[in-house]
Amino acid sequence: MNSFIASEHSLKTSSAQVAMRGGMITGLLLFFLLIASTGCSDSPVDGNPNPEPIPAPEVDAPAAPSALTADSRNAQVALNWDAVEGAEAYFVYRGTSPLDTLPDSPLSDRVSGTSFTDNGVSNGTTYYYRVTAVAGASAESAPSEEAAVTPFAAPPGTPGD
Repeated sequence: MNSFIASEHSLKTSSAQVAMRGGMITGLLLFFLLIASTGCSDSPVDGNPNPEPIPAPEVDAPAAPSALTADSRNAQVALNWDAVEGAEAYFVYRGTSPLDTLPDSPLSDRVSGTSFTDNGVSNGTTYYYRVTAVAGASAESAPSEEAAVTPFAAPPGTPGD
């Protein structure tokens, strides 16, 4: 025996009252499409039969970050750079060879400040970094100058060790 759970809904259209029963019969799932209307007229919104989406306002890309520094730490690299006017965030890029072109994806995106610590490095490997400034959803600056660094463990007896 099939069980049936139903709820009743009605839609009012300009031509008729349409009643729908919706629910589920065990083993059978029913789907409905609901169409909403302003109820004012049958004409398209603002008389435009195919309204175009409104594009997001274009934002100019900010200037490239400057004064990028990379400090070596034990299995870490600390990056710092100067703030860029109009930048909402920064993208950090890393490579194990000079970054003549940026990788497809940043190491970290939407960094909110002007510093970043990279904890995903190995001592003894040289890493190359560049930073870009970002404004709006996708206005990305040219990359900063490159900074290269090789993290290493502090020698024994070093302050902070």
